[in-house]
Amino acid sequence: MRKTLTLLFASMLATQAWAADFEYNGLYYEKIGGNSVSVVHDDSYTSFTSVSIPDKAIDGEDEYYVASIGDDAFYECSALESITIPDAVTSIGVSAFESCEALESITIPDAVTSIGDYAFQDCYALESITIPDAVTNIGDNAFENTSLSSITIPKNVSSIGVSAFTGCDNLTGVYVEDGNTSYKSVEGVLYDYDGKTILFCPQTKTGSFNVPNGVVSISPSAFAYCEELTSITLPLSVTSIGNDAFTYCTKLSSINIPDDVIIIGKSAFYHCENLKSIDFSKNITSIDYMAFASCTSLTSVYIPKNIDVIEEDAFNNCSNIEIYCEASEKPVKWHNKWMGNVPDERIHWSAVPTNITETKVADVTIYPSGRNIIVENAVGKEITVSDLAGRVIISQQAETDKVSLAIQSRGMYIVKVGETQQKVLIN
Repeated sequence: MRKTLTLLFASMLATQAWAADFEYNGLYYEKIGGNSVSVVHDDSYTSFTSVSIPDKAIDGEDEYYVASIGDDAFYECSALESITIPDAVTSIGVSAFESCEALESITIPDAVTSIGDYAFQDCYALESITIPDAVTNIGDNAFENTSLSSITIPKNVSSIGVSAFTGCDNLTGVYVEDGNTSYKSVEGVLYDYDGKTILFCPQTKTGSFNVPNGVVSISPSAFAYCEELTSITLPLSVTSIGNDAFTYCTKLSSINIPDDVIIIGKSAFYHCENLKSIDFSKNITSIDYMAFASCTSLTSVYIPKNIDVIEEDAFNNCSNIEIYCEASEKPVKWHNKWMGNVPDERIHWSAVPTNITETKVADVTIYPSGRNIIVENAVGKEITVSDLAGRVIISQQAETDKVSLAIQSRGMYIVKVGETQQKVLIN
């Protein structure tokens, strides 16, 4: 989405005239009240490699203090390597330094209280920055796609926007100063102060991650681009999964959806190309736009009747999927293109529920092995294998201690052996 907005914004830049009141030593300024001015954008800045903003700007006989770096002031100044900001500046505006791709370091003055949305987004070379103690607000996407390796949130910060640190490939942790009453950090992972919302997990995390008990909300983009995480465990306390929460977790193969989750946000699992299965909780009512799009390893999904709303392209580009719906036909609130480009023949209506109670009797063991289902210790018992459409695929009696049942298609199957019943996923 941001790529689209950036392209739109770039086209706007070509025609927009910034409200400069005067020019002083090559920079343009807007009067913002009293004897203060803000630096505003001018296309001439794009050739600058370094800028030193003066403490004061002079217009005729009048002298003004530079108090703000305005919105878009140095937007797409891709050659800019260094900049000096005067001490009197108190705010850095929206997209003020966005796409300053060569900017390696910057000192934010101690008087700054607000860092705007997208302020340093796509400053790919930016490796370090110190946020002053006076800052109370860090905007959406403020440091997205930078090369920061560590960042500390001062005690006075009370607002951090969505995706503030997304796309920071080198970031090992976000840390919070003692005394902050809005946020806390645990092993570099950012939470709200009471631990009910997980806000950001660094992309450098690897292997498995267990979200702590008590977390209620997975914030938008919280795990976005955590490409080295292979499994994530959500506690039963989670009720909300935000937009883009796990987008591009490309190695994520397993995750549970707790029973009290109601809505799965837009693009929540977009491009989780290694995700092999997903079980929807009994309380989910809505799956949002592109929630599971491009999950190419998904082979079987069962959609229970309690899901009232599925938005457009929820399963788009899930090239190996079979979708089993408990409903007998498309519910009214499902978008006409809810399945995206999944062909009709891969959508099965009036499917049997998969929320079966799995039971185990004696020593009977059931497990997948390649394209086979293995049943052990079931001599003399009847074995039945059904697909999610309720069709019996295999029915036979076990004549040996170990039976191998060949399965032709990938997907989820229900295996019954006597009184033992179990779901088996064949990949």
